[in-house]
Amino acid sequence: MRHLWSRDVTTVVMPWHRHGRHIPRNASSTASRWLRCACSGAAGLAAVSAIAAAQAQSTAPASITGRVLLAGRSAHAGIVVQVDGTNTAVTVPDGTFTIAQVAPGAHVIRASFSRYLCAEAATKAEAGSTMRLADLRLPGGDTDGNNRVDLFDLVRVAANYRLRPPADARADLNDDGITDLFDLVMVTASYDRTCPVAWLQPSPRPSPTPSPTPSPTVVPATADPGGRVTIVDRADIVVGDTGVDSHTVYAQVGAAITWHNRGERDLAFGDPAGPLRVTVPAGGQATWHVPSPGTFAYHDDTDPPVEGVILAPADAGAAAGYFGGATIAGFYGNSCGGCHGVNREGGMGPALVPERLTGRDAEYFGVIRNGRVNTAMPAWRTMGLSDDEIWGLLGYLRSPVAGGAATWDIEAIRRSRVVFTDESALPARPIHTGDLANLMLVTERDNRTIAVIDGTRHRLVGRMESGYQAHGYAFPPTSDRWVYNVSRDGWVYKLDLYGLRAVRIVRVGLDARGIAVSDDGRFLMVGNYVPATAVILDAATLEPLAVMPTQGRDQGGRRLDSRVGLVVDVAPARAGPYFLLALKEAGEVWRVDWSRPDFPMTKVEGVGRMLHDGFLGPDNQRLYVASQADDWMAVVDVAQMAVVDRIQTGDTPHPGPGAAWSAGGKDYAATVHAGEGLVTIWDLASNRVVGRHPTRGPGLFIRAADNSPFVWADAMLASDPHAITVFRKMPPFDVVGTITDGRRTLHPELTADGRFAYVADWDDGTVRVYDADTLSLVTEITGLTTPTGIFGTGRRTETAGH
Repeated sequence: MRHLWSRDVTTVVMPWHRHGRHIPRNASSTASRWLRCACSGAAGLAAVSAIAAAQAQSTAPASITGRVLLAGRSAHAGIVVQVDGTNTAVTVPDGTFTIAQVAPGAHVIRASFSRYLCAEAATKAEAGSTMRLADLRLPGGDTDGNNRVDLFDLVRVAANYRLRPPADARADLNDDGITDLFDLVMVTASYDRTCPVAWLQPSPRPSPTPSPTPSPTVVPATADPGGRVTIVDRADIVVGDTGVDSHTVYAQVGAAITWHNRGERDLAFGDPAGPLRVTVPAGGQATWHVPSPGTFAYHDDTDPPVEGVILAPADAGAAAGYFGGATIAGFYGNSCGGCHGVNREGGMGPALVPERLTGRDAEYFGVIRNGRVNTAMPAWRTMGLSDDEIWGLLGYLRSPVAGGAATWDIEAIRRSRVVFTDESALPARPIHTGDLANLMLVTERDNRTIAVIDGTRHRLVGRMESGYQAHGYAFPPTSDRWVYNVSRDGWVYKLDLYGLRAVRIVRVGLDARGIAVSDDGRFLMVGNYVPATAVILDAATLEPLAVMPTQGRDQGGRRLDSRVGLVVDVAPARAGPYFLLALKEAGEVWRVDWSRPDFPMTKVEGVGRMLHDGFLGPDNQRLYVASQADDWMAVVDVAQMAVVDRIQTGDTPHPGPGAAWSAGGKDYAATVHAGEGLVTIWDLASNRVVGRHPTRGPGLFIRAADNSPFVWADAMLASDPHAITVFRKMPPFDVVGTITDGRRTLHPELTADGRFAYVADWDDGTVRVYDADTLSLVTEITGLTTPTGIFGTGRRTETAGH
């Protein structure tokens, strides 16, 4: 071997010099002496080999892997992922990719797909390592490829709405052959966003020699719910009026968990047979120590219920790699924000804010883990999330939104308004042969559609698109053409029953329930759950006219924001030009005068606790509203705006749209109960209970019709939820039959002529039609997707509100 050495040259020429490796002239004296010694003998060869190996290791290429998903799609092949604009990979159908032969050092990684906004991440590749990027979901809507979702994209999608195939293929964002609500919501959710969106910094995972497992970070406080997963050795959890301040806590074995009860009643957590059993006195605290690795969920059935979970991972060190080492908020933004909104405000999917998530942990954990059939919601257990990570994500969703409570002001409402077709361009006559006076509108809960059935011939005549879980319907008495619907994600639809299509839509909030239309057809009132507001719209244009914050005082005098549990309209000829609202938590009923331009409001306080559904009596003089925490129906005089009576019912009255009828010269009403299998019947003149009948289980809906002799009540919350109880309108209100067809039956609705009763079967995808006199099955309408609520156009002429 020939070597050259000189104090004056900058390079030592060695056999590996062809790889471009250089030793500078100012190398340390130690290295110089080592090289001099290496000029002779076997020791020299060994030293040279060691240096060569070290240099080769420092230049070993890295690999980058990850998964990129497309909002609104179930297949994710074809996404281009590039390193510094050159080294390229393309995703396979599950969205995964691998890029090999990446030089060590700093890089910019970019993911792009046609009509979706691109994303970029700056990262550093370590020699010889395999680096996994955090999962990412690209937001859609950039139809013209200008790297921004703007008005031009929104107009393009709206112009092609309901076209199959669309005139402009770019408007079909998810390539399902039609420009539909999914495309519209996608472009709306991404509106005003630009390319590139942020892609989280990856978490390096070296190979083939992995680094030692990091030890858990021990901090003396509960971790940020949206931050990186952190293992704690103690945590303080404050339980207040709105639940726990730290829903999900990752703790080490032996950690001290202390609950501080700021409420006025004792709390009892845990399963008597399980390891977590804690009683926290009112105004006091209690401490529990994590006994072993595991998942320790706890709850107390207060109002609202208190729930949370303590997680003690078996491998505490591995928890540092949860969510790919990213923050939980960052994972949400990349993987969930495309459908649910970057600030959890909702989009293609519902809003995910604490004010809206009023169900139990088990429900939401199951949805995240297992997904929803026939929707874009994936099963995250099949996409790499462990149960511990799913709990962490749920804890983040249970936490307050950064910057405070969710908002949706009048400007946001105004910006969300979309006109699909000007009314002047609509057909003058119906395009179908269905009976407009007797159409039955069926909510297809998980399909974002409303099935339209001819209630005279019992056949499906078409479908109309709707928002997420179409909820309330309003039928203006002034026209047989229009119906208004509000979905649970806050979108109001103006629907054309002649053409069976949406004409205009507007988003009034993030989570809405009730809707009513004024008797003259000019105004709509919509009640929100999130934010706590009521919104008045111009019924013709859906322009917002007023937003009313629904704040009140509970029976303890505490001021609070309140969800709107009920919206009805009052007939001007009977009681006045009013909308009536029931404020759920505040226990107040508001009366809004829609005949005056400033929409003045009058209210009555102390109506009850947890106000929910209700209805007007036939004369519209009194409102009957369920106070579910008190187990009564409150009676509010509409003219005086005063509580004039309280009707004691069973456990948790839930009348739905209500049942009120006249028989034998008297007026009656009834409710079912969400807490027990019971129908309570009362005389509307005296407000005294005149009948009680057991049903097969707790129910949600009860209905009657003027020209039908019976009242129909469901039991959809029963353990065997397929029993419809039918009883007579006349005292003693005896039961004439119980219909047990189907699997999960609910929401009976009588046709406009009273001859037939329609019953939805949620699980069986069927609506069954019964003879309203004989209770015999007439026909079944099959092929529906999760049918739930049924609303007949005969409601236009009902005197108990519209």
